[in-house]
Amino acid sequence: MNLLRTLFLLLLTTQVAVAEQSIETDRYVIHYNAFNSSIVAPEVAQKHQLQRSRYTAMLNVAVFEKQDDGTQQAVSAMLSGEVAN
Repeated sequence: MNLLRTLFLLLLTTQVAVAEQSIETDRYVIHYNAFNSSIVAPEVAQKHQLQRSRYTAMLNVAVFEKQDDGTQQAVSAMLSGEVAN
């Protein structure tokens, strides 16, 4: 039973590690991921006026500034981009 539990936890950890996408510069670390908007809870989508659809993608971006002490601080960022099908 312990072996099965350990394997399950390893599988979960592996999936999370593979899902993480980031870009690192000398000053910033930018984490991003794209996902189908239908996974957003209906209440959350309504509150933030988001369209839920299996045909609509969402991009989640988090920007962190590297600090002198080695930590990272979340910062506001202006984003722009283009999409194509």
